Amino acid sequence: LLKGRCLGLADTDKGVLMLTEYVLQDAAGEAHAQMRNWSFRVGAKPVGKEGQVEHVTVTVPKRAPDAVVEEVVSATQAKVYRLSGDYNPLHIHGPFAKRGGFSQPILHGLCSLAIATRQVLEQFCGGDGHQLRAVHVRFSSPVLPGDCLATAMWKEGSRVVFTTTNKASGKVVLRNAYVDL
Repeated sequence: LLKGRCLGLADTDKGVLMLTEYVLQDAAGEAHAQMRNWSFRVGAKPVGKEGQVEHVTVTVPKRAPDAVVEEVVSATQAKVYRLSGDYNPLHIHGPFAKRGGFSQPILHGLCSLAIATRQVLEQFCGGDGHQLRAVHVRFSSPVLPGDCLATAMWKEGSRVVFTTTNKASGKVVLRNAYVDL
């Protein structure tokens, strides 16, 4: 059973941020996973500040990364990732993407996150997903299919802090990010 609720709302200059929490429970009510998600509602009317609106700040260590992995996103990756159930035409339909201000369809943000998370797991725990305890990230710039992503990683105890940069644009696409193992 998946239970969801809105935890908080906060105005921005272009809309409203909404913090939502989802808890995955079994039939007995025992929680097995908790997911929190900030979503941006473009053009939403101002609401002020309601509920929880905390932001986590992740500090990148002031040393060279312990690992850097580069990966070219397949030109067909957005089409394949669509099988996850995200049918937003922004990721597949050129004219729709152009209406959103993009030159072509952009990669799903969660796909960029999945690529970076897989890279962390491969580097620090042999690809064993059972060691994954938590993931935190802020999506900060779009990725196009065919772009090269570079993920820099710093191991800090059981936490791996990371940033992912789009080498084509030079922009950081995943920031304020960590994986807890």
